[in-house]
Amino acid sequence: MVRARPRGPAAGLLVACLLAPLVLAACGRDVDRASALRAFLIEGPGSGTWEVQGLSAKRTTWIAPHPEDGAWLLKAEATSGGDPRPCVALRGTVAREFLEGPWELFARNYVLVGPEREEATRDGAAAVHLRWVPRVEARDTARHVWFDAETGEVLQIEDVAREGQRVRGIYRVSTSTGRLDAENMKPGGAGGQDICVQASIESIPMKVLLELAPFPLVAPRWLPAGYERIAARYEELDDVRGEGVEPVRLASLLYSDGLGLISIGIGMGSDMDALQEKLAAMGPGDGEPGGCPTLPPDAGPVAAGSERMLRRRSDRCRTVLRLDGLEGVSVTLLCRNELPGDDYVKVMESLARVTTP
Repeated sequence: MVRARPRGPAAGLLVACLLAPLVLAACGRDVDRASALRAFLIEGPGSGTWEVQGLSAKRTTWIAPHPEDGAWLLKAEATSGGDPRPCVALRGTVAREFLEGPWELFARNYVLVGPEREEATRDGAAAVHLRWVPRVEARDTARHVWFDAETGEVLQIEDVAREGQRVRGIYRVSTSTGRLDAENMKPGGAGGQDICVQASIESIPMKVLLELAPFPLVAPRWLPAGYERIAARYEELDDVRGEGVEPVRLASLLYSDGLGLISIGIGMGSDMDALQEKLAAMGPGDGEPGGCPTLPPDAGPVAAGSERMLRRRSDRCRTVLRLDGLEGVSVTLLCRNELPGDDYVKVMESLARVTTP
């Protein structure tokens, strides 16, 4: 097992800056930058027009402060080809829509390295560029952050995986808040029609997941250093097979070290087949950074220990590992190639049935 070790002689101080960003005298400007990043990850982005690019999708989000209640933001969002839908949202929920990994995990597992340098954002704004890397030296993922050169506000974030591919890009395109109309948008507006409908990634207790799932539940007993479960869900997806047909029933577990993500789905084999067919029919979104399909091509089987054989799909953007027949269910691991491939195989090798929370 690789031992986690801070990089560089000043790593201890830099980690302290991240975990205690108010100690300004000790950390200087680095703490100011870390505080700005912390605010972004906890409270959400600043006002303006934001573009979020994933591996197979792109969306534009307009953000403005609420004039009456600082706990809320005004938001409008449009995916490729869609119309903006104005609504109000709690700050914390918007932050987790931009980046799933919680701040606490990121601060624990990533450290600021190298000097800051002046470098314009993708859209030409004057900025200072800093880079955070994993404390585990065997990993080559990184989070690049561009801060406004004058205000220190976060303007741009790019998460990069181990072979240099960009897995997430967040860009403030302009300071415009679009068509957000503060006068007509209030928290919990009449009938609640102005509240943003958002898919929560918050974890439900494993006890609840065990009660909801109509099939045996399995989970990994081994995880890469720094990774923790950040979400657990049970869903019945009506739009996979089509209207009037039995829904796809899926339990999912999401793990992260604050930047990297490992998603594990558990369900019956026929449901996994239906979900895979739907993903295969979806192409990459317009303008997305990876240029990869939603479902990677078949890459042949891979052994997980001496008794398990995994079906593998892989490209430069993602790897999908599938194991059928374990406790009568099908298990799929989806990742963004942020770790060495053997680590994902080891996660699948460690799967075991969960009987108690």
